[in-house]
Order: sequence, then C-alpha cells, then structure tokens
Amino acid sequence: MKQRKISILMMIWAVFALCQLPAVCFAGLADYPTLAILPFDKKASVSPEITLKDVTIANEIVYDELVNSGYFDVVERERLDAVCDELSLGMSGLIDPATAAQAGHMLGAQYVLCGSLNGLSTRNNNAEVIGIGNKNAQVYAHVSMRIIEVETGRVVLAARGDGRATNTLTHAPLRIIHIGTTGFDQEQVYDAIEKAAMDGVNGKRGLITTMEGRRKGAR
Repeated sequence: MKQRKISILMMIWAVFALCQLPAVCFAGLADYPTLAILPFDKKASVSPEITLKDVTIANEIVYDELVNSGYFDVVERERLDAVCDELSLGMSGLIDPATAAQAGHMLGAQYVLCGSLNGLSTRNNNAEVIGIGNKNAQVYAHVSMRIIEVETGRVVLAARGDGRATNTLTHAPLRIIHIGTTGFDQEQVYDAIEKAAMDGVNGKRGLITTMEGRRKGAR
C-alpha cells in the first residue's frame, strides 16, 4: 500500500513538472531579450511565370513588426548589415546554425531569427456569367521563421505565414470594356511575400500569436 502511494505521488510530480516546461523554456523570451533578424533564405521553388529578385521585403516587414510589438530589443539594421557583410550572410542564400550563432555572438544578441521563403507559386482563375466575368492571376507566398537561442542553439519558437496577391481583369459583355490586368508582375510578387511575412508574425501561427498564447498558458 505504501509503495502504491509513493508511485502515485511520483506520477503527480511528473505531471506537474511537464506542465511547467513551456513556462520554463519560454522564460527567456519574456524579458525583452536582444534579437537579431538575419537575412531570409531563398529556398523557394518559383513558378516560371514570375521572377524572384530578392526577399528583402520579408526582412523589412518582420523587423518593423517585431520592433513595434515591444517584445524584443531588435538589433539595428546598420549593425546587422555590417556583421552580415563580414560573414557574407545573405549572399549564398543559406545560413547554417553555426553561422547564425556566430552572428548572434558578434551582435551581442541573445536570440537570432532565421527565416526563409519556402514557396512562390501562381494560379489563374476564371469566372464568367452572361458575358461578364473576371480573370484572376494569383501569386502565393509561404514563409517560415525560427527564433534560436544563441548560447544553446535551441529553437525556442517557430512560425509560418502565407500570403496571396491577386491581379484581376474584369470584362463586360462582348469583351468591349476591360478593366485591370491578368498578368503577373514584380509588385504582385512582393505584395504576396509581404503578406506572408505579416502573417508569420501576427497570424494564427505567427510569432507574436504563439508568444502571447504561451504567456497566457504560463500564468
């Protein structure tokens, strides 16, 4: 009987310990830590109808959103650019964990954010009723982000974001009047990437949304 009580107590303790893990693992991000946002990787397979020149817009959006969130002390762009140039980050399009940690140490950051553009695709949709219709040219972008603890190399937070940008051509009966365009353009590509980056920060699976959810769970 005594042994059974000890076993029950051990089980209760184990369950309690597991419940505390999210709060313990997440504690470091609750203290306004220093964060360096590294250049996004271009891992995306790109549809032949469009051109991907760079993903700088993703970095800019994530930088602004995280600065405005008040959760992080984000490393200034000028300091980050200097270190990235020294380590040739962003030129190869790939950043390995060791290089990310090295950049974090050089910048005095507790955490680094590594992001990537994972997909960039297109789709055409047509709809017509009694001679009046729309033709939609859509670009879809998908990004992923990870916040890594510099000292341990541990991923403490991960997020994904999706974005869509649409060009629409509307035509009247007999196709005499046309408004808009069905072509894909660079502005549309950047718009989709921008929306994906915004979603990756503030969306349902975004960084800030996940942080706030964990904080509520830790109370």
